[in-house]
Amino acid sequence: MPGRAHHGRGLRGQHHRVGATRQRAHLRGADGPASHPLRHSRWRVHDFAVSDCLLLPLEQRSGGKRELSGWEAVWKSLGEGEAERLPFGRGVGWKPVGVPRQLSATSGAQSVWYRTVFPKPDHSGRVVLRIGGAFTATHAWLNGRLLGSHYGHFSAFGFDLTPYLKPDNELVICCESPVEPQLDRKRHVMGHFNDGDLRPYPASAYMSLGEPYRWEVPLGLWRPVELEYVGPIVIDWLRLKPSFEAGDGRLEVEARLRNLDGRQMDGEVELVVAPVSGAGVPLRLKREFRIAGGGDHPISMRLALPGALRWEPWRFGEPALYRAEMAVEVSRTESSRVEDTFGFRDLKWDIGPRRWSLSVNDRPMFLRGACYAPSHRMDELTAEQFAADLRLAKETNLDALRVVANVLPRDFYRLADEAGMLLLQELPLFGTYAYQARADDARFFETTAKEMQAEMVELLRNHPSIAVWIAHDDPPWLPDNADMGDVNVVRQ
Repeated sequence: MPGRAHHGRGLRGQHHRVGATRQRAHLRGADGPASHPLRHSRWRVHDFAVSDCLLLPLEQRSGGKRELSGWEAVWKSLGEGEAERLPFGRGVGWKPVGVPRQLSATSGAQSVWYRTVFPKPDHSGRVVLRIGGAFTATHAWLNGRLLGSHYGHFSAFGFDLTPYLKPDNELVICCESPVEPQLDRKRHVMGHFNDGDLRPYPASAYMSLGEPYRWEVPLGLWRPVELEYVGPIVIDWLRLKPSFEAGDGRLEVEARLRNLDGRQMDGEVELVVAPVSGAGVPLRLKREFRIAGGGDHPISMRLALPGALRWEPWRFGEPALYRAEMAVEVSRTESSRVEDTFGFRDLKWDIGPRRWSLSVNDRPMFLRGACYAPSHRMDELTAEQFAADLRLAKETNLDALRVVANVLPRDFYRLADEAGMLLLQELPLFGTYAYQARADDARFFETTAKEMQAEMVELLRNHPSIAVWIAHDDPPWLPDNADMGDVNVVRQ
């Protein structure tokens, strides 16, 4: 469940308190001086801190959830809204809007403000706001109080609302997506959404396009916004590391528990591992824990699975999958529960000048693959479309799909696991960034890219279908990269 934002510092979480000193920074456009005073102290170009929120790679399955509805929205230019007291739900021009729904930012309309109201939930534990996905910079207020900010479109994030809830509550969310038509100088990480050849018109034709073909980028809440009901202890993340020893399966499990309460908590965590098929007897392992108020606690477990079946690419056999479920109890009451699937498979690579080979479970593979970018409308992608696309890929004799400069909804990766389809997963980086940019803007881009890479891996790390992580699609050639090998080999 939640993990504090780990921006620019590897995978380790940070635990900033919401409501720290709110110094201002600037969200720069593609040209010229800063155009927008960014609101939240945790997103500062100069000292690299970009977010202050809970990262939510796994959904809770214990206390239930509620999807928020009744949204209204108003469009603004970058930098507008605070003077009109929009964080308090004031101002004029609010109109009903559907959520989830992917909107489009254009020049002069690059931010959208949302508001909705809800009563205090009848829940004795903690109430966590979960935003399933939003383009691109997101800021949230509850009853006029700034909760925090997040940058990036593909991962779920949120905030612990418990200390700030009233009998009646107003939630305000602002989403911003800068339009950057000068592609070599762009600073914001949106993958193929703000660059590349997947848009319906080439960059070279931008100035001659008519009004219906304005340059635009995605904007807004494209995934549901929900309230999750949990206990005092939640699970930040669950990392599953399957392997084989002497022909039998071994599973190393790492998790981090977080105490959202200010008091010390004692409890028990239980891990259950079983085949997804339902065959066999589930394996169970328990551990006791004690966590100081507001603290976190790592948990490590190791299990043996004799006779574990291998996850095979569809060409070689069946993609056997296992499910790991972790539940936390405090005072004999379930506080949180998460689950994820995984598979036992062994990948081996031999990559070097003029050679490139892959074997899966000691079987060499010559990958037959294709690039995959199913839609510019992330909100319209469905599990049914993903399943149909994966069936078509197998019918056309493909072994692998390369997800182009984007991270898709989790349903796609789950279905790829089940289909035995290998994936080459790209970070949403495409082409040139921050060319001849100011030093602080270049640092902002570099730090943001590293942060989003860590979020992507944390979100998808347990999927056996992912065979390769790709850090940058079509990067510019730089002399500093000469040590990677011969330039012609790298270009190939």
